[in-house]
Amino acid sequence: MIKITHICPHLDGFVSLTHVSKLVAITCKTIKMNILNAVKSKEITEITKDLTEIAIDQMLQDGILKDIPFIGTIYNVYNLSQNVSNAFFTKKIIKFLLEFNDIPETERIEFITKIENKKETQKVGEKILIILNRFDDFDKATILGKLFKLTIREEIEVSTFTRLAHMVDKVYLQDLKELKNNYVKNLEFDTKHNLSQVGILNQSIKDNREHEEYAFKNTGRREFYPPKFEYKISDYGEILKKHAI
Repeated sequence: MIKITHICPHLDGFVSLTHVSKLVAITCKTIKMNILNAVKSKEITEITKDLTEIAIDQMLQDGILKDIPFIGTIYNVYNLSQNVSNAFFTKKIIKFLLEFNDIPETERIEFITKIENKKETQKVGEKILIILNRFDDFDKATILGKLFKLTIREEIEVSTFTRLAHMVDKVYLQDLKELKNNYVKNLEFDTKHNLSQVGILNQSIKDNREHEEYAFKNTGRREFYPPKFEYKISDYGEILKKHAI
């Protein structure tokens, strides 16, 4: 173990260089291979969330990783210090992968084997990398990881995962966070509208003609009550709210 302040003075605590090295090695390989090979890697279970956050922050700071044995080689090969885009992509991959460290290796391998038998491995892996690369926020990578964890545990189908991944890619993250903390009826109209555009909420139009007739019979006056939009959380929205945000 080595004190992290030996590498980065403003960080406290201790970090295993072996674990950090494995983390970076997995991540850099993943950029050039099918990400599902990384998902089933046994090293993932050795990476804790706290340790990973330290490693992620280090990777984005020029001059830190290159001083660590083994990581320095990767740092130079992938030129992370010179390519901000690569560094951000790497961080998103890490945020995605760290969601699987509590799933046993045998369970992950069993799932990957099943989709390999269906010849879906490359397609699913490529979609994950493409979407991760497009994400405009690191927290979306964490959400994607939680959704794929549900897929590994067979709580949702692969097709449901890919649809949810598309929704997470398109949604404004703050709207998603608002959904987590509020009932749909309490959301701002713009938030509800935006969430409905990507399928997280269902939108319907309430016809008020019956109310107009009822009011006319009771008051003798004909008044116009315009239709109103009504919003309800969709099945996909329920999965996101319950398991991923």
